Amino acid sequence: MRLTRIFTLVALGAIVAAVGAPVAQASPAHEDLLYLGSASTITAVSPETGAVRFTKAPAIASRDWSRLYSTQSTSSETALITSDARTGKTLATRRLAPDLGVRAVSDDGQAVVLTQNAVTGANPYEPTPRAFTNLTVVRRGQKPRSYLVQGNVEPEAFSLSKRALFVIEYTPPTAPDRYRVARIDLTNHHAPAKAHAVRSNEDELQEPMRGTARAQTMAPDGRRLYTLYTRDATATDPAEAFVHVLDLQRERATCVDLPPEFAASPVGAVAVSPSGTRLYVVAPAAAALAEIDTAALRITRTAQLPEPSTETTVRATVAGNTTLYVATAGEVTSVNLTDLAASGAWYVPGTVTGIQPGASSGTLFVSLTDRVLAVDPETGTTQREFVPINAGSIDHVAPALRPIVHETGSYVQCAC
Repeated sequence: MRLTRIFTLVALGAIVAAVGAPVAQASPAHEDLLYLGSASTITAVSPETGAVRFTKAPAIASRDWSRLYSTQSTSSETALITSDARTGKTLATRRLAPDLGVRAVSDDGQAVVLTQNAVTGANPYEPTPRAFTNLTVVRRGQKPRSYLVQGNVEPEAFSLSKRALFVIEYTPPTAPDRYRVARIDLTNHHAPAKAHAVRSNEDELQEPMRGTARAQTMAPDGRRLYTLYTRDATATDPAEAFVHVLDLQRERATCVDLPPEFAASPVGAVAVSPSGTRLYVVAPAAAALAEIDTAALRITRTAQLPEPSTETTVRATVAGNTTLYVATAGEVTSVNLTDLAASGAWYVPGTVTGIQPGASSGTLFVSLTDRVLAVDPETGTTQREFVPINAGSIDHVAPALRPIVHETGSYVQCAC
């Protein structure tokens, strides 16, 4: 990007821990269970048999997948429920005001934020027109605190210090058509609260510009959120693509510009290596692949996939810091990360909605809308297949974040 940068934090997944019983720091729960996500549920199944252990609807998981957080509302109250992600058993319940939904939780499990008239885990790219926003912040061992925020905001993530909450601020508040990332100081209890710009590597004033979030992933340590954006061409500027980086520890925003061909792809995917040192960006329409050094925040290598694709569903994951798997519709391509060269491809009988390495290096879990396949990643041979009961229309396999979905015809302009 030339003189303008988008300092936006995308929705759908900057939710990284929880409130209630202490969060275990031992082995992640997803090593023992496979978690399937749909628009409104999380379903835990046995990776060996496909037997459903439990279903939570709606629910948000902690980053280490040891806890799940859900809400149950009546006309008089909202119950904030903390559950064990291995068993589904309720560990703690907090009684709050009615009509609240969980929107974000802190990385250490000490704080959670809820909003009124919201479904837990709702899509923040569908703003509700309003002049003010009521936030409820619940901290472990403390009374809930309410914040009346001037303007229309959707919570995205707590800073690691928990002194700030990152939000998407929509303007105009009562007729939203653009947005920016903003920061609310949670140490200031004066009403009404106000959202302020996030610090950035560029201090110059920014002009509004269009930007659409395409895909998102969280750093393995929870300190950064990476989001792929594309920006349509205007009468004066060409189309652009970039990765927006929100640093939850330093509380700063940075953008990494991508080559021009990435802007031509209406969909994309991002995947971070298990080590957290590399981020991979895929633009299937251009058959383009880029590798980003997450320490230097710069592109280190680019490559071409075997063929461009016009498919509108794309997923990606990295296994063992050695192989990138890219799924477009029903085709899965493996990319050797030593030289970024495609090393093979295989097909599954349907559109891939999720792809996740198993605990064993010889298994890759691939979800379709109605079933899950355990696949040999070298040959594509299906080792076993199961159809989980009451899992809904599967759209991702956790711990991957829920995919970003834009309603047909919807378009929000980004105010930088």
